[in-house]
Amino acid sequence: MQIRDIPASESNLPVRASSPLLPVSAALFSDPYPLEMWCSVVLVLCGFSALVQVSVQGPHQRTLLKNLLKDYNRMERPVGNDSHSLTVFFSISLMQIMDVDEKNQVVTTNIWLRMSWFDHYLQWNQSEYPGVKNLRFTTDQVWTPDILLYNSADDDFDSTFKTNVLVNSSGFAEYLPPGESLSLSLFPTLLICICSTSQKFYIVE
Repeated sequence: MQIRDIPASESNLPVRASSPLLPVSAALFSDPYPLEMWCSVVLVLCGFSALVQVSVQGPHQRTLLKNLLKDYNRMERPVGNDSHSLTVFFSISLMQIMDVDEKNQVVTTNIWLRMSWFDHYLQWNQSEYPGVKNLRFTTDQVWTPDILLYNSADDDFDSTFKTNVLVNSSGFAEYLPPGESLSLSLFPTLLICICSTSQKFYIVE
Protein backbone atom coordinates (compact mmCIF):
# COMPACT_ATOMS: atom_id res chain seq x y z
CA MET A 1 0.00 0.00 0.00
CA GLN A 2 1.33 3.38 -0.96
CA ILE A 3 0.81 6.55 1.08
CA ARG A 4 0.44 9.73 -0.92
CA ASP A 5 0.25 13.25 0.40
CA ILE A 6 -3.02 14.94 -0.54
CA PRO A 7 -2.78 18.68 -1.16
CA ALA A 8 -5.12 20.93 0.77
CA SER A 9 -6.83 21.96 -2.46
CA GLU A 10 -7.86 18.36 -3.18
CA SER A 11 -8.97 17.54 0.39
CA ASN A 12 -12.61 17.89 1.47
CA LEU A 13 -11.62 18.90 5.05
CA PRO A 14 -11.91 22.59 6.04
CA VAL A 15 -8.65 24.45 6.12
CA ARG A 16 -7.87 26.61 9.21
CA ALA A 17 -6.12 29.84 8.53
CA SER A 18 -2.68 29.96 10.08
CA SER A 19 -2.30 32.43 12.96
CA PRO A 20 0.95 34.13 13.90
CA LEU A 21 2.75 32.92 17.00
CA LEU A 22 2.11 35.04 20.10
CA PRO A 23 4.66 35.77 22.82
CA VAL A 24 4.35 33.76 26.02
CA SER A 25 3.08 36.75 28.05
CA ALA A 26 0.44 37.54 25.42
CA ALA A 27 -0.64 33.92 25.29
CA LEU A 28 -1.09 33.78 29.06
CA PHE A 29 -3.05 37.03 29.43
CA SER A 30 -5.05 36.87 26.21
CA ASP A 31 -7.87 35.07 28.05
CA PRO A 32 -9.57 36.79 31.04
CA TYR A 33 -9.62 33.64 33.19
CA PRO A 34 -5.83 33.17 33.35
CA LEU A 35 -5.49 36.88 34.20
CA GLU A 36 -7.79 36.55 37.22
CA MET A 37 -5.97 33.43 38.28
CA TRP A 38 -2.58 35.15 38.18
CA CYS A 39 -3.92 38.15 40.11
CA SER A 40 -5.17 35.81 42.84
CA VAL A 41 -1.80 34.12 43.03
CA VAL A 42 -0.03 37.47 43.38
CA LEU A 43 -2.37 38.56 46.19
CA VAL A 44 -1.87 35.30 48.06
CA LEU A 45 1.91 35.64 47.80
CA CYS A 46 1.80 39.25 49.05
CA GLY A 47 -0.31 38.22 52.03
CA PHE A 48 2.02 35.35 52.83
CA SER A 49 5.06 37.62 52.74
CA ALA A 50 3.35 40.06 55.12
CA LEU A 51 2.59 37.24 57.55
CA VAL A 52 6.18 36.09 57.44
CA GLN A 53 7.42 39.63 58.17
CA VAL A 54 5.16 39.96 61.21
CA SER A 55 5.99 36.51 62.55
CA VAL A 56 9.71 37.35 62.55
CA GLN A 57 9.11 39.80 65.43
CA GLY A 58 7.63 37.07 67.63
CA PRO A 59 10.92 35.47 68.79
CA HIS A 60 12.44 38.88 69.64
CA GLN A 61 9.50 39.82 71.85
CA ARG A 62 9.49 36.41 73.52
CA THR A 63 13.22 36.62 74.24
CA LEU A 64 12.92 40.17 75.58
CA LEU A 65 10.10 39.25 77.96
CA LYS A 66 12.13 36.33 79.25
CA ASN A 67 15.23 38.48 79.82
CA LEU A 68 13.39 41.33 81.54
CA LEU A 69 11.44 39.11 83.93
CA LYS A 70 14.29 36.72 84.69
CA ASP A 71 15.39 38.38 87.95
CA TYR A 72 12.53 40.86 88.29
CA ASN A 73 10.86 41.23 91.69
CA ARG A 74 7.54 43.06 91.64
CA MET A 75 7.87 43.85 95.37
CA GLU A 76 11.04 45.85 94.74
CA ARG A 77 10.90 49.54 93.85
CA PRO A 78 12.17 49.86 90.26
CA VAL A 79 14.94 52.41 90.88
CA GLY A 80 18.62 52.29 90.01
CA ASN A 81 19.65 53.43 93.50
CA ASP A 82 17.78 52.49 96.66
CA SER A 83 18.30 55.99 98.04
CA HIS A 84 16.48 57.54 95.09
CA SER A 85 12.77 58.25 95.21
CA LEU A 86 10.34 56.98 92.60
CA THR A 87 8.05 59.62 91.13
CA VAL A 88 4.58 58.48 90.11
CA PHE A 89 2.57 60.81 87.88
CA PHE A 90 -1.14 60.58 88.69
CA SER A 91 -3.90 62.17 86.64
CA ILE A 92 -7.66 61.95 86.28
CA SER A 93 -9.49 62.38 82.99
CA LEU A 94 -13.09 63.54 83.21
CA MET A 95 -15.02 61.53 80.62
CA GLN A 96 -18.63 62.32 81.52
CA ILE A 97 -20.78 64.23 84.02
CA MET A 98 -23.46 61.68 84.76
CA ASP A 99 -25.62 63.50 87.28
CA VAL A 100 -25.81 66.79 89.20
CA ASP A 101 -27.85 66.80 92.40
CA GLU A 102 -28.19 70.46 93.36
CA LYS A 103 -30.31 69.74 96.40
CA ASN A 104 -27.78 67.43 98.01
CA GLN A 105 -24.87 69.26 96.35
CA VAL A 106 -23.39 66.12 94.80
CA VAL A 107 -22.11 65.61 91.28
CA THR A 108 -21.54 62.13 89.84
CA THR A 109 -18.87 61.80 87.17
CA ASN A 110 -17.27 59.12 85.03
CA ILE A 111 -13.50 59.35 85.21
CA TRP A 112 -10.42 57.54 83.97
CA LEU A 113 -7.38 57.17 86.19
CA ARG A 114 -3.89 57.29 84.72
CA MET A 115 -0.60 56.54 86.46
CA SER A 116 2.85 56.61 84.91
CA TRP A 117 6.43 56.18 86.11
CA PHE A 118 9.86 55.03 84.94
CA ASP A 119 10.85 51.44 85.64
CA HIS A 120 14.64 51.13 85.78
CA TYR A 121 14.56 47.38 85.18
CA LEU A 122 12.27 47.42 82.14
CA GLN A 123 14.57 49.07 79.59
CA TRP A 124 16.01 47.64 76.39
CA ASN A 125 17.86 48.59 73.22
CA GLN A 126 15.53 48.49 70.21
CA SER A 127 18.39 47.63 67.86
CA GLU A 128 18.89 44.35 69.72
CA TYR A 129 15.18 43.50 69.51
CA PRO A 130 13.94 44.66 66.08
CA GLY A 131 10.30 45.61 65.88
CA VAL A 132 9.68 45.59 69.64
CA LYS A 133 8.80 49.17 70.63
CA ASN A 134 6.64 48.44 73.68
CA LEU A 135 5.52 45.56 75.87
CA ARG A 136 2.46 44.79 77.96
CA PHE A 137 2.69 43.30 81.42
CA THR A 138 0.06 42.22 83.91
CA THR A 139 -0.01 43.74 87.38
CA ASP A 140 1.11 40.37 88.75
CA GLN A 141 4.36 40.59 86.77
CA VAL A 142 5.69 44.10 87.39
CA TRP A 143 5.67 46.74 90.11
CA THR A 144 2.62 49.03 90.30
CA PRO A 145 1.79 51.89 92.70
CA ASP A 146 -0.35 51.17 95.75
CA ILE A 147 -3.06 53.57 94.63
CA LEU A 148 -6.66 52.39 94.53
CA LEU A 149 -10.03 54.05 94.04
CA TYR A 150 -11.98 52.54 96.92
CA ASN A 151 -14.97 54.90 97.19
CA SER A 152 -16.48 54.45 93.75
CA ALA A 153 -20.14 55.44 93.47
CA ASP A 154 -20.77 52.60 91.02
CA ASP A 155 -22.22 49.53 92.74
CA ASP A 156 -20.86 47.32 89.95
CA PHE A 157 -17.32 48.67 90.28
CA ASP A 158 -14.72 45.91 90.61
CA SER A 159 -11.43 47.18 92.01
CA THR A 160 -9.84 43.75 91.51
CA PHE A 161 -10.20 43.94 87.72
CA LYS A 162 -6.74 43.58 86.20
CA THR A 163 -5.53 45.86 83.43
CA ASN A 164 -2.18 45.72 81.66
CA VAL A 165 0.84 47.98 82.15
CA LEU A 166 2.23 49.41 78.90
CA VAL A 167 6.03 49.89 78.89
CA ASN A 168 8.24 51.31 76.13
CA SER A 169 11.96 50.79 75.56
CA SER A 170 12.97 53.75 77.78
CA GLY A 171 11.28 52.15 80.79
CA PHE A 172 8.32 54.54 80.79
CA ALA A 173 5.38 52.61 82.22
CA GLU A 174 1.75 53.65 81.86
CA TYR A 175 -1.05 52.08 83.86
CA LEU A 176 -4.76 52.78 83.52
CA PRO A 177 -6.50 51.06 86.43
CA PRO A 178 -10.28 50.68 86.39
CA GLY A 179 -12.04 53.92 87.26
CA GLU A 180 -15.80 54.29 87.21
CA SER A 181 -18.31 56.63 88.78
CA LEU A 182 -17.15 59.06 91.44
CA SER A 183 -19.36 61.25 93.61
CA LEU A 184 -18.03 64.62 94.67
CA SER A 185 -19.54 67.19 96.97
CA LEU A 186 -20.25 70.46 95.22
CA PHE A 187 -20.11 72.74 98.25
CA PRO A 188 -17.93 73.49 99.98
CA THR A 189 -15.39 72.85 97.24
CA LEU A 190 -11.75 73.88 97.24
CA LEU A 191 -9.99 74.04 93.90
CA ILE A 192 -6.28 74.83 93.79
CA CYS A 193 -4.96 75.92 90.39
CA ILE A 194 -1.39 76.85 89.55
CA CYS A 195 -1.11 79.22 86.60
CA SER A 196 1.19 81.92 85.29
CA THR A 197 0.24 85.59 85.64
CA SER A 198 1.11 88.65 83.63
CA GLN A 199 1.78 92.15 84.99
CA LYS A 200 1.55 93.99 81.67
CA PHE A 201 -1.82 95.59 82.43
CA TYR A 202 -2.74 97.07 85.81
CA ILE A 203 -4.81 99.95 87.20
CA VAL A 204 -3.06 102.93 88.79
CA GLU A 205 -5.06 105.14 91.12
